[in-house]
Amino acid sequence: MKDERSQAEGVDLDLLVIVIDTKVGFSSRGVEDTFPFYRCLDSIEALANSHLAMSSNNIVCILGCHSTGNRFLYPSEDGIDYAKDIKQTDGRFETFSAINLSLKTEFLKLMNTDKGSSGDDRNVLDFPIAGTLTRALCYINRIAKSKKAVEKLKSRILVITNGGESAAQYMTFMNVFFTCQKNSVLLDACVIGEDSNLLQQGCDITGGIYIKIPQPSGLLEYLLWLFLPSIEERKNLNLPPPSKIDYRAACFCHRQLVEVGYVCSVCLSIFCRTSPVCVTCYSIFKGATMQQPKSKKKRALPPGLIR
Repeated sequence: MKDERSQAEGVDLDLLVIVIDTKVGFSSRGVEDTFPFYRCLDSIEALANSHLAMSSNNIVCILGCHSTGNRFLYPSEDGIDYAKDIKQTDGRFETFSAINLSLKTEFLKLMNTDKGSSGDDRNVLDFPIAGTLTRALCYINRIAKSKKAVEKLKSRILVITNGGESAAQYMTFMNVFFTCQKNSVLLDACVIGEDSNLLQQGCDITGGIYIKIPQPSGLLEYLLWLFLPSIEERKNLNLPPPSKIDYRAACFCHRQLVEVGYVCSVCLSIFCRTSPVCVTCYSIFKGATMQQPKSKKKRALPPGLIR
């Protein structure tokens, strides 16, 4: 009776998608001196293994974003099954060893994508996290469609980055945030370095957690404390208070965050200065057209005068 009741109610699946920014540990802020990137990978590996160990219904996916693109680190983007050839020798679960091998092997492939190309041949992205989040949503949608109707999928995305901003990807970020909100996907952010106003907005919109780590050496403790518990378990935790969120928008003309701007009444595009035509929908703003000066009427001359 208990098994039939659990099947009727459905099984809760917890999907955790981890997005790693390769700039962590390689920035010019001195982070690499005290926190090398391989320690970041070890902390993420521990988080993924702990998430799988919490329940047999948990699923994990790891994506890496680089200046030249993004790549699935686990599961393998090339379809390689790393757990197939792993033999249990140290008493550890084969899946844990497969995550370790896949994470480091696929990461090297991601870092080698920009080798052999230089100059203008390289497709360097200004802020590749926006595109990686879009790919993470596609993966969540694929997993949701592949599962049975009795299985309830609860998804969340964790972004690990060194912060920084790029208002050029403002619209992509906003589309990702509202898509997550519509599909009940929580967006969490763990920042090492500078604050990210856009990620703060996304975490607040989706109901996720945003935190800036004061010391990079404590990354593993923050990951296990804040981001390992499920959505329901977070309600029983004493979470850190939310910081002040900067909801400034980026203008469509110069891609800069502005406090006061001009909004198009047709497509709601934001501009930092006045313009006669909207660069997004090409609407002509009222009062921006050049008015032709009225021709003055010729005054009638008195009789006897010749013009």
